[in-house]
Amino acid sequence: MKFPAKKYKIGDWVQVNKVLTVVSEGDARVAYTTTVSGAWESITETSFFVAQIVGIKVFYSGKIEYYAPECDPDTGYEYDGFNYLDVKDTIHAWAVKRGLMNKALYALDEDVCAAEPQELPVKWTNAIKWEDVDRKKQSEMMKLVPRDAKGRWTKQ
Repeated sequence: MKFPAKKYKIGDWVQVNKVLTVVSEGDARVAYTTTVSGAWESITETSFFVAQIVGIKVFYSGKIEYYAPECDPDTGYEYDGFNYLDVKDTIHAWAVKRGLMNKALYALDEDVCAAEPQELPVKWTNAIKWEDVDRKKQSEMMKLVPRDAKGRWTKQ
């Protein structure tokens, strides 16, 4: 199946359902897709996120072939061994970003669909929003930590 490179343009808004990861396992390169809620191990209300297309990336999977260093008996020249990837499959993926400063994530074409335009945050984060009550409680607790003359915390 040919990758539909003209389906989206750079800057198009998409909804991503799964994130692609390509890793080396032993002597093979393998591609995995992870659900959005499992990708960050955090509590998410939805099983997708909205992002902007920033490009396309081609991944290759297959077996890694290893060759040991050898010595040529005729010349006496030693050369280092080399490794190469015996490509079995080519995987095209959309590069998407959740924020302007965030690293691009990759998604297969079947895990991406068009979405309504939104405002892209400078940096997307899933940080917990602190309530004022919790912030005051934490502040009171930190006042009990010993400090030196410059106000820095000291180890006990």
